[in-house]
Amino acid sequence: MYHAITDYLEGLEVTQGQLRGTPLSLMPWQRRYLKSALQPGISEAALSMARGGGKSTLIAGIGCAFLEADGVKQPGSEITVIAATLGQGQIIFDHVLRFLGPRVRSFSKKHSEQRMQLRAQDTTMLRVVGSNPSSLHGAAPSLVIADEIAQWAPNKALRMLSALRTGLGKIPDARMLTLGTRAATAGDPWEQSLRLADITHSYSAPLDAPPFQLRTWKLANPTLRSAGFDTLVQAYRKDAARAKRDPDLFQSFKALRLNQGVSEVLEAYVVDVGTYEACVDDGLKGIPMRPYVLGIDLGGTAAMSGAAAYSVATGALEVFAMLPNKPDLADRELQDGVAGLYRKMEARGELICSGEYVVPVAALLEESLARWGVPTAIVCDRWRIGELQEGLQAISFPQARLQTRGQGFKDGAEDVRHFRRAFISRVIRTPESLLLTSAINEARLVSDPSGNQKLSKNTEGGRRKRGRDDALAACILAVAEGVRMNAMNAGGSMVYHGAVK
Repeated sequence: MYHAITDYLEGLEVTQGQLRGTPLSLMPWQRRYLKSALQPGISEAALSMARGGGKSTLIAGIGCAFLEADGVKQPGSEITVIAATLGQGQIIFDHVLRFLGPRVRSFSKKHSEQRMQLRAQDTTMLRVVGSNPSSLHGAAPSLVIADEIAQWAPNKALRMLSALRTGLGKIPDARMLTLGTRAATAGDPWEQSLRLADITHSYSAPLDAPPFQLRTWKLANPTLRSAGFDTLVQAYRKDAARAKRDPDLFQSFKALRLNQGVSEVLEAYVVDVGTYEACVDDGLKGIPMRPYVLGIDLGGTAAMSGAAAYSVATGALEVFAMLPNKPDLADRELQDGVAGLYRKMEARGELICSGEYVVPVAALLEESLARWGVPTAIVCDRWRIGELQEGLQAISFPQARLQTRGQGFKDGAEDVRHFRRAFISRVIRTPESLLLTSAINEARLVSDPSGNQKLSKNTEGGRRKRGRDDALAACILAVAEGVRMNAMNAGGSMVYHGAVK
């Protein structure tokens, strides 16, 4: 299939830009991606790079190949291209039409508010749709091209990806190609796709790389490594000149031109992708956590509970979560719109099921002791302190200081500030965690009139109602308390309330 598609693509003509009218010549990075993505047995291949590198042109050409290339097309098959909006999908569809040229007359064409579609006489079909789960009802494509997933509506992206992955199983050797620039939050569905795909090609500039040098730009946009793209280089230079003068444009430059996984605008996330990844360290296994702070976030009926350990000596941060056994994980994934995610967390040892309809506090505490030993301090939401104390007494938990925190702007904003500063300053080291990245993605911050920010509840600040950010809440409690402990040890003052025996 690889050779059939590359031969087809190089028989096309470039339809826009300074190379318009010349034969399409695949660049080395495009050949590498295609060779990986088209291997037998590959169901999902991800590609991330900066804007302006020719992703839309490439995926439009691949779509055309599956539509009409000998040795590639399958009569009656469906090629589905999903864009953030139908307006963005129009760009890809226009590329397809230009590549087909006069041959497009042999296809039946439909263009509506919901989709753009071409159908061949052998019923092979290519359609472009927006990121709306209802548009995929009954879909069974042989090829899915998912474009700019990070731009999909947050409350729909997980449902969309779940529906797409489920649909792939209906057709033998079906595959999904996912593309886009990096997302601004570490647990974004696109960031998860980059980690979980069978094949991932990701091009981005390191956060500490000089942002206004050509060699840095080439790290994020491999197209710049090929000859004949002077216009693209000039576009980078113009954007860089503006970014030097304007902090907002500099933020956009880092997000779109350097593909660094930061927000396009200067807005606060709990932790952005680049900051999180700079703190990931998978070499922490076997290193003692003690002395450490145990952060506990207790969930109610059918809710998730989280426990986090933050070592005040080494800065290591680990976390796990528990869910009750009813409903089971498969049903809960469907309810929460995260097909497959909880079972993957369970397989990684990051999520445990305990209890029938409510997670027993005692079970959460026993698992914490088994993983990390006796903590120096325990910190918990003051509104759940009674439940925590009962659990501590039920298992005769060893003595530890007990600290309670409120979840309003007074305590909550302070804890969020400590947590974010610890990440930004790279004080924290944490192993790669699907649970934590997912929780970071679900979390949202809300601000009071003075600009203080705390974790939102329910649907505040655009938070997904069924979002599970309990693990992050536990981490914030643990890290913030650890920061205060270190400040006290360095000469500050600290008062702890009560003791558990």
